[in-house]
Amino acid sequence: MTKRGIIGIDGDGGQAALRTYVCFILDASGSMDARKAQVLSGYAEYLAGLRKQPDVFFSLTTFSTYCAPVHVAIPVAGVPDLTEQTYMPVGMTALYDSVLDTVQLLKKALPTGGGYRVLVVV
Repeated sequence: MTKRGIIGIDGDGGQAALRTYVCFILDASGSMDARKAQVLSGYAEYLAGLRKQPDVFFSLTTFSTYCAPVHVAIPVAGVPDLTEQTYMPVGMTALYDSVLDTVQLLKKALPTGGGYRVLVVV
């Protein structure tokens, strides 16, 4: 890590900044209701750290009984924090479906030719 951000090797053997795609898969099932304040705080803190990095794109998928893509590969600067109104835990847990759906959505959004890295947070 440097002041410029995440460094990789470009096609000419020199250093070039890599675009980073972060996929955040968040449990919004009923069991999370007791932890809602901690989720909101932790999510905001995580986003604040990502916003300090250059060239980061963010995807958010929440899951409860169903998978719900919220953002797919948008610049992290445009991602709003979660609020009491936008994060309302309810329902059952569909974790595996959410992981698969998130990866498939991101795969469609990624540019061809590489020059990026992907981080999945569950």
